[in-house]
Amino acid sequence: YKLKNIPPNYPEYEHIIFDRLFRDDERAMVSELKTKFHEYMYKAQIQLTKEVKLQEYYDPEYLKLFRGWRQSLFPLLMIVLGLISILYLDLLFLAIGFFAAALGGFILPLFKLPLTEKGARLKSEIDAFKRFLKDPDPSMLQKAVQDDSDYFNKMLPFAVAFGFEKAFMTSMEPHMVGAPSWYMMDSSDQTFTSFNQSFKPEVIQSAFT
Repeated sequence: YKLKNIPPNYPEYEHIIFDRLFRDDERAMVSELKTKFHEYMYKAQIQLTKEVKLQEYYDPEYLKLFRGWRQSLFPLLMIVLGLISILYLDLLFLAIGFFAAALGGFILPLFKLPLTEKGARLKSEIDAFKRFLKDPDPSMLQKAVQDDSDYFNKMLPFAVAFGFEKAFMTSMEPHMVGAPSWYMMDSSDQTFTSFNQSFKPEVIQSAFT
């Protein structure tokens, strides 16, 4: 259910998803999104990728050389030179070298992008954050919940994004007195345990993608 509009200054990729969700109604049914919503997720992903590049978390020179139009043309050029070497110059070994270079051009984009110092620092922080959400220290978790009554709602989206929301919710269960106020269940049992069992983000993710 849509409670309010998101602010205009939010990133474009968030607007793409939110505006499409509630384009026709202030209620979005997951069952009605199947086979329809993936194209908007793709558009949002493109915008998110552009924003990540602007933040320079990845080596801009590497992106320029190996993830731009040059990278697309390089394997094709190597294949053409390889064919010329065989058909017109009768140089088999040279052709093999060109074909090997072309293969390398196809394989190179599969490798992880090299990070800048800024990107490496952020990755280290994210990795530590993921480890804490997945297997938190009980005393640190208890302090976090005591310091912020809305801690669960703030952290759950990250746990879902990382793919271990069930582990996170299990660790949170001793600190929760009931299901989150934003989640409505058909059952009269509004305990956190019941919420943990019924909340299935993978159903939403499947419909979105």
